[in-house]
Amino acid sequence: MDGDRQLVIALTRGLALLECFRARRPLMTNQELAAATGLPRSSVSRLTHTLIKTGYLELDSRRTGYRLGARVLSLGHAMLGGLDLRPLIRPYMKTIAEQANVQTVLATGEDARMMIVDVVVPRRLANVPLEAGAHVPIHTTAMGRAYYASVSPSEQRRIRQRLAVVERKEGSPVQQILQSALDDFRQYGYCISLTDWQRDLNGVAVPLYLRNFGRRMVLTCGAPKAVLPVRQIHSQLGPLLRQSGREIEQGFERWVGR
Repeated sequence: MDGDRQLVIALTRGLALLECFRARRPLMTNQELAAATGLPRSSVSRLTHTLIKTGYLELDSRRTGYRLGARVLSLGHAMLGGLDLRPLIRPYMKTIAEQANVQTVLATGEDARMMIVDVVVPRRLANVPLEAGAHVPIHTTAMGRAYYASVSPSEQRRIRQRLAVVERKEGSPVQQILQSALDDFRQYGYCISLTDWQRDLNGVAVPLYLRNFGRRMVLTCGAPKAVLPVRQIHSQLGPLLRQSGREIEQGFERWVGR
């Protein structure tokens, strides 16, 4: 975004504040927002004042912090209305989650990151690292790698350009990782992540090709490596995800043809 004269910096900063809120962190102070975004407290104070006036933030009744306002909820409903695949996909997610004892996630790409759309957690799995609305990296997650491997060459190029900044800052072999994702997808029909995103978690993901939907979706599963070792990914879960993906795609064709 550097050097983009059309970019409204104040808007990007206001949106960055809104992205800080999570279901597990619904209330935040100016100090916490400043720490999370790296913005000066004076700037955060002006932004939160503006967001309150426009209905996107609310001041907590005890005046201890801010929470998301009702106008954010209306945006969320509008966005999910355009992604109302959940009635079609959720039964598959529940079956996979309970059968394999893994967290199952529906996600999509957003600005060189992955955004979580829906999550199903099996009763036996205590650790829940993801929630709807959260963002995770592309290059370290199975879902991000499957997304990258399945989009158009022009979109892949855009993602590589954005992640080149990460590579320079962190010294991570991002381009090599993305090439490995392409190789895995060609070989297996799915992509994997072995403790690359979080130290103890393994993951596997497949893209969903939904004709004329306008957005690439990804179905992914993850669990602690003791629950989901690599041999189980290749012998059970990867093939199960591939088959489920094909059935979802076929179901979508029937759904849009009604």
